[in-house]
Amino acid sequence: MFLILNRGTIIRVREQSITLGSSANAGVLLAGASVQSLHCEVATDDRGAWWIKNLSSRQIHVNGSALGPGASIRFVQPCEVRIPPHVIQLRETAGSGAISQRLRKKFFDLESQLHSAVLDRLKLGGHPDAAQQEQKKIEIELERQFNLLNLEPELETYLAAQALISLLNDQIHSYGNPGAMAPSQRRAKEIARRAKLVNRVAELIQVDSDKTAAEQVERVEVLVPWVLQAHPDLLPPEDRRELAIALLRENLIDSIFGLGPMQDLMNAKEINDIMVLPSGHIYIERNGQMQDSGRKMLSPEVARRIIEKIITKEGRRIDQTSPMVDARVMDGSRLNAVIEPVAVNGPTLTIRRFPQKTMGMVDLVENGTLTESVAGFLTACVVARKSLIISGGTGSGKTTLLNALAAKIPENERIITVEDTAEIRLPQVHVVTLQAKTANLEGENAVSIRQLVRNTLRMRPDRIIVGECRGGETLDMLQAMNTGHDGSMTTIHANTPWDARHRLETLAMEAEGINLPSRALREQIVSAVDLVIQISRVAHRIRRVTSICEVVGIDEENGAIILEEVFAYRRRKGKGLFTRSALVFTGYVPTFFDQLIEAGADLNCLQ
Repeated sequence: MFLILNRGTIIRVREQSITLGSSANAGVLLAGASVQSLHCEVATDDRGAWWIKNLSSRQIHVNGSALGPGASIRFVQPCEVRIPPHVIQLRETAGSGAISQRLRKKFFDLESQLHSAVLDRLKLGGHPDAAQQEQKKIEIELERQFNLLNLEPELETYLAAQALISLLNDQIHSYGNPGAMAPSQRRAKEIARRAKLVNRVAELIQVDSDKTAAEQVERVEVLVPWVLQAHPDLLPPEDRRELAIALLRENLIDSIFGLGPMQDLMNAKEINDIMVLPSGHIYIERNGQMQDSGRKMLSPEVARRIIEKIITKEGRRIDQTSPMVDARVMDGSRLNAVIEPVAVNGPTLTIRRFPQKTMGMVDLVENGTLTESVAGFLTACVVARKSLIISGGTGSGKTTLLNALAAKIPENERIITVEDTAEIRLPQVHVVTLQAKTANLEGENAVSIRQLVRNTLRMRPDRIIVGECRGGETLDMLQAMNTGHDGSMTTIHANTPWDARHRLETLAMEAEGINLPSRALREQIVSAVDLVIQISRVAHRIRRVTSICEVVGIDEENGAIILEEVFAYRRRKGKGLFTRSALVFTGYVPTFFDQLIEAGADLNCLQ
């Protein structure tokens, strides 16, 4: 959330609530005789909705409507609050709101019309080879179409704002970042030509180069439309049209010759996932938040051509006889694509991207995934060779947490990692990485996770780390933990630690050629696993460790595995409007506490 105070000062709100008033205790200090010590509060609830509460004895105005003393109102952005003599604008996310959505639809429709007009006039169809051979003709025809184009002023301003956002984002990703992908020659010329305008806008929205790229990008996408509205003199009409046409040109050329609207998304390092829907709309996950990217594939044919372009480079194929494909693209990202007849409404594409910088325990503490005391406890568990299961849903951060924990394994131990797609990157030197292999076109020569787990036992491991257990390899992993490889780790899909214990048992039963009774499997689990760590997405889709349980034993009455919760994510009363949730010590001291002391654990973590 951003607060824009009196059309000048921009304040980034990072907490779940912030107060405005004349008191030194207020989060935002407002001067003025009519401003009370704590005049109002802006807060978000556990569901991610934003609210304004009037804490004063006078009315305030929210979007032109009076809000009485003590009253609260939920708002959607953009929102304007008047506390005389101050005007505060609130902006949460880019691209939300009915006006933005209407203009975005017009943008998509216009791009689709221009794309069809160019290819139909030149009778090229959608085949990439035909487009490459006729590149010059396509560029000439595009310019002809642009000369005939008559843009509505509102749409033209919207397109110009999107073009400026794109230029600023390119500058953010390339500035002082030697590893960033260089823009195309055409793009570089546009950035240089618009340098004065770009720098002026960056100054007005107060872009701070000391902040992370993700924080700078968020500021740009939320505040650039506001700047153009608040400073209409920034863009004369001729510049506005030129920027709008430049954006259309770039997008259409990318769609015909490159990865289309995904081109700049693939270059943005703060984006974790890219998801193309059958409708063509492209969603992204950025900083744990699912967002509409504001981009759309021009047609199902374009989407399929882009899928084929990506996977062909990896030696894979997709067609109606083989309508699903998994691949690892050149930058290490993991790709899944599904086309007709399996994808009924059109092609769908999912790309899971992995950060260039691996997150450690310090990073997880800073972003609130866990607390400093819990990080100390888990680090001590790793050093004390406790075997860990990390449980969570898809995209909850299981692999990130696994990577951070495994990085705490002492340097003098031999580590072997086993994964479907190599995602775990450890700082230790003595690491062996094994990756499963899919079958070839003839359906032969596959190497499964289970085969790799069995093979690790012949490789003299101290620790075995399996990226995810999802089948019969679970039994082999449990047996490895029970035969001198304590301190090993893996992840599993489950909603709670209690679900995880049942899922471990179910997956172990899938082991081919093995028929163990339930009691024997549960005894294996109890003997092998020390802790189950649950990681989940909570309010705002933020990743949090929500439970840490010790596997204690088996209940003699019902035969169930007993879990004792050491840390739990609990709701407690906080300041302001809403309760707050936090990971707290439950009071249960784990049975291996003496081993943690020997490993150098901070005793304060269990208080």
